[in-house]
Amino acid sequence: MIEQMRPDVVVLAVGGAVPPLNVPGADRSIVLDRENVEGLLGGRPVRKNGLGMRVLSYFASVLVKYFYNPSVLRWLLRFHFPFKKNVVILGGNYGGCELAETLVNRGKEVTIIEESGRIGADIGIIHRWLFMKNLREAGVRMVTDVKLLEVTNKGVKISLAGSPQFIQADTVIKVGITTNAKLSQELEGKVPFLYSIGDCKEQGMFLEAVASGFLAGQKI
Repeated sequence: MIEQMRPDVVVLAVGGAVPPLNVPGADRSIVLDRENVEGLLGGRPVRKNGLGMRVLSYFASVLVKYFYNPSVLRWLLRFHFPFKKNVVILGGNYGGCELAETLVNRGKEVTIIEESGRIGADIGIIHRWLFMKNLREAGVRMVTDVKLLEVTNKGVKISLAGSPQFIQADTVIKVGITTNAKLSQELEGKVPFLYSIGDCKEQGMFLEAVASGFLAGQKI
């Protein structure tokens, strides 16, 4: 389409890519990722789990697609889809903390596991203490310095301080993203000016994404 339009400028804001989960069991039905959740919000059902869950997911996607508003999403999250009762979140950055807060407030039991030694390392110092306070008071379990070993149908196997442990879960979600240069590489040399903004260029928060769009607009 872009080749047919022959635009003078293309601005890519396609979002970050989801890196693969390279552990045994990563393809199990209990594993969700950013694309699954974004698909549901976009009206595309999550094609995982049993027939009953797929049917429920289909009707939920239709409801979200045609009657989208925050109150509908909050209501839907009280049901056991796409997140069931016990949720393990892989990644304790801002996105993981925000998701944990949302889910625990909808009645889920949530565990965050983080490979580094610090939960919320990318959250500003002014806001991080409040995030941590809210998560602790809500009962979110936060485990750091963890190595993920395997995903099973019953949860995740981890290594903590060199000792193998098991965390029970019926939903495992990976929240991390990385840069997404695939489309920009395909368009390189095909348009006079090409700008990538937001997470597809560099992972960040809303402020950085808006700033990169603003700077691209100035150049144009």
